[in-house]
Amino acid sequence: MTTPSGSGGNFISRIRRVLDRFRSSTAQRSGGADSAGGLLANRFVLAAVAFACGVLLTGVLLLAYFSLSGTASAPADAEQAQSGEALPSVRDLLDPSSLPYEESLGSSLDQTVKQVDYALLRTLERLDLPRRALGLQRVEVRSHNGEEYHFQQLEIRLGNGHDDFIAGLRTALATWVPAATLQQAAGGAWRISLDGVVTHALAFAVLQEQEPQLPVDGQHRGTSEAGTPLPEAQDDAGSPDAAVTGRPESGAAATQIQERENDLPRLAIVIDDIGESMRAVERLVALEYPVTLSIWPRATYARRAADYGWQHGCEIMIHQPMEPVGYPRVNPGPGALFVSMTPDQIHTVLGENLGMVPHAVGINNHMGSRFTQDDAGVQAVVDELRGRKLFVLDSVTHGGSVLYRKAAAAGLHAFRRSVFLDVVRDKKSIMHQLDKAAGVALRQGTAIAIGHPTPETLAALEEWQRVRSRKIQIVSVAGLDKVRHRRQ
Repeated sequence: MTTPSGSGGNFISRIRRVLDRFRSSTAQRSGGADSAGGLLANRFVLAAVAFACGVLLTGVLLLAYFSLSGTASAPADAEQAQSGEALPSVRDLLDPSSLPYEESLGSSLDQTVKQVDYALLRTLERLDLPRRALGLQRVEVRSHNGEEYHFQQLEIRLGNGHDDFIAGLRTALATWVPAATLQQAAGGAWRISLDGVVTHALAFAVLQEQEPQLPVDGQHRGTSEAGTPLPEAQDDAGSPDAAVTGRPESGAAATQIQERENDLPRLAIVIDDIGESMRAVERLVALEYPVTLSIWPRATYARRAADYGWQHGCEIMIHQPMEPVGYPRVNPGPGALFVSMTPDQIHTVLGENLGMVPHAVGINNHMGSRFTQDDAGVQAVVDELRGRKLFVLDSVTHGGSVLYRKAAAAGLHAFRRSVFLDVVRDKKSIMHQLDKAAGVALRQGTAIAIGHPTPETLAALEEWQRVRSRKIQIVSVAGLDKVRHRRQ
């Protein structure tokens, strides 16, 4: 057997010298006459050698483990090797637990779809292509094995051939979504699949060199879901910019503009987790379009945020914490509802929370992937809300939620979330999810997007107001009930 070299070999040599001295000392004391004592000494020597070898082996294994861990944690992927830049880890971007009191958002399949979206955006960025090069042609809500996801038909606009884009996309998918498969389809189109489920269809077109022109007042008219500039909204009775920039009209012109807007598909944008940052509230109410503030009832600034938002025309909701599947490892925060509660306990906690948020007209669940599946618990919530005339928004944190169904059956105004905006905490990705929500509204007549007051989401909402499609109207959640234009 070869003796380990270096420090390991020196360590063994020292152990042997110590043991030799000990054995010599033992032999001298016993005079070599006591064979039993010699046998005992030999056994001790063997045990000591075995112990020393065990210590050395453990050290070698630990050294190998930490070396391998360091290698695995480093972002040594092909995309970084090409760019030379440090990439954020997938977990940093995709782990909602980085938010306080948060659990995974939406179905696992739809979360992976959003990772594919992010890989597409990363490919545009690596090739120095503008965001308008990715045109969202169509969005469909589909289901696979009980999980809803958004199928997207995309048009990729390039200045030349698409070989570089496909190569870059393969690299990005390998980095961010290893489970994704990119394949060429008939007619020169491509498709992306997740475990055999087609989630994205890609077609290629030529990118126009001309950037969309700004109107004279400095406001963008926005782009269609295909990414092309929208024409000005002409109307004989009013100025074209009135429908675009929101400048007030009067008389017949105002009536016609209002009727035209009422015929548009409608999108509501709800921002959850409000109440811990007043600066976030100020930025939200400053947007040119309305957002709904869903407030943690026991947040530090819950009442102040509700008052401020209401004074500035925002719809106010209560973001009611409910038990998640991962409880107690995943904590829903104070004032939560649990399946172990009696109906009276649920009424008490819910009633206390309702009293902490003034001006509230509705409620949605915070977490709740476990609670919203519980018939008895959800029924107790519905019974309490029925007497208060509040609407219910099911955030659909689990596909088995019965909150929407039971609320609707009880005669309450009930809604379901369409899109989570910030599963991937990246501004461009969030803007793509906003476009996706607009696409759902165009196809179905209404849609609801839910986000959180993260820096990335706030920045995306602020930029999106300049480039969003004017083919949809952004309204409060309650305003969805008034829609007259529905697509089946």
